[in-house]
Amino acid sequence: MRSRTWRLLVTVIVAIGLLATVTSLAATGADKARPFRMNEVAEFELDGDCDSGAPRTVIVGSGVATHLGRFEVSGQTCADSDVGSVTWTAANGDEINILFTDAITGPVDEDDPEPNEFYIELYAQEVSGTGRFERVELGSEPASGTITFYDELGTSGRIEASMDDVIYFDPSDRRN
Repeated sequence: MRSRTWRLLVTVIVAIGLLATVTSLAATGADKARPFRMNEVAEFELDGDCDSGAPRTVIVGSGVATHLGRFEVSGQTCADSDVGSVTWTAANGDEINILFTDAITGPVDEDDPEPNEFYIELYAQEVSGTGRFERVELGSEPASGTITFYDELGTSGRIEASMDDVIYFDPSDRRN
């Protein structure tokens, strides 16, 4: 009897140890940095007013990114704020929501006396998501690219941006 009880006890201890190891590995997998590349093209134009009464610019476009696939982008900025927002929506409806700030770093053509195309960097300030991106985090690298203004007042134009960074999320999380 003793040897049978002893074997049962050892089996239970081993099973608990394996369960703890698997749980630990699953938790580590959720925090693992995964390579992330993104390219997007979006149009923007002045469209109404923000709640504050300041002019609102809406952003609409599309892109492709690792872990997201093809996505639609939508967002807005307000003239009285230095923070804008965009949402990247994957084909299955999962979203990554980003509050961002931007910095124009110089004209593309420094010899143009009236440039309409500039280099831009977009910095994520806050990131959240839905579905598998519910607990998403991005690395610290900005998205960079160009912004082209279609008119002298800058009320409409095009943004082309890309990002080469890391992303943290639990790919097994399917909540929406």
